This record gives sequence, structure tokens and C-alpha cells, in this order.
Amino acid sequence: MRAASLAIVLSLALAACQPEAEQAAAPTPDELGQDEPGAPLPEVDTTPVAWDAMSKTAEAFTGPITLAKLPFTGPNDTESIRIEAANGIVYEADLIPGTAGDTSVDWGAILAVPEGQAPPPVSIYAVARETVPEGAPNGGLCDRTFALAIANLDRDGVGETMTIAAFSGETWPPVDETALCGTFGYAKRVTP
Repeated sequence: MRAASLAIVLSLALAACQPEAEQAAAPTPDELGQDEPGAPLPEVDTTPVAWDAMSKTAEAFTGPITLAKLPFTGPNDTESIRIEAANGIVYEADLIPGTAGDTSVDWGAILAVPEGQAPPPVSIYAVARETVPEGAPNGGLCDRTFALAIANLDRDGVGETMTIAAFSGETWPPVDETALCGTFGYAKRVTP
């Protein structure tokens, strides 16, 4: 017992003689890749923009649509959109970070870009909510839509156009070309 008591006293004495270990400071929100608590949310124009179906697939699957950006709910949110189709189909989707300038698929072929022209920038969104009313023609853009790739162009004689490419699957980039469900063309509605 005496030996055990002596060992405890020695270990406490040794511990007292050791230099104090530095306490690691808690990481700041910035170091964690977060905004400061209470940071103002970015302002977003949430006005819906009307688009008329321009391609046969868009006419068959959705008819005219409206597309609106959704307000940010937190300072670290990514851009979110809501697409509402005339036939009741609704998609809410979040921009997939790190997909700007994505070259994992042949956008020129998917978007039917004329030969010799570079494809337009494409924004890729992961579908968070897909609402397809019972009886909706064709049952949505895919059986289960995973991602929407959106590209805007200005076309002579047509004005601003938008192409939406719908993909099934569970990851981005797509596993193979069978993930592409279809492309849907729209022209921005011009209001007098």
C-alpha cells in the first residue's frame, strides 16, 4: 500500500513539473468554412420567370413552366430553384457545389449545340423534391429524377432559351449515358 501511495505522489509530482500542454483554440466559423452566426443572408430575386415549351419533349412532358430561385434559409445554403409545370409537376432542386464548368458529359451533344460553337455554361442541380401528380403525362421527367442540368442561350429570332437535361441515378457525374432521361427546350415568355 505504501508503494502504491508513493507511486501516486511521484506521478503527481512529475505531472506538476511538466510544462503545461497548450489548449487548442476552438476553430472559428471561417476556419470551418461557415459564415459567422448572424451573417446576413444573400438577397435573391424570387420572382418566377415564365417559359413556354419550345421542344416536342417539353410540350409532351410539362407544357409551359415557371422557374424561380428560392430564398436562402441559412448563410451557408447553396442556390435553390423551384420549377412548376402547367401540368402540376414540381421540382425543387439545390445547386451541386463544385459542378461549375462540369465536363463529365458531352454538353455539346446533349444540348444540341451547332458544330463549331462552344456549349453554354451549365448549372447542375440535385433534385430535393419531385412532385408528380397522379395522371401527369409521362410521369415526370424521369422515373425518379436525380439531377437537372440547366443551360441558357440567346438564339436568333427566338430570344432567350433554356434547355433542361434531366438525369436519373444517385450520383453526379452520371455513371453512364443511360442516366440521361431527356432534354426539354423552353423559350422565355416575353410580356408586353
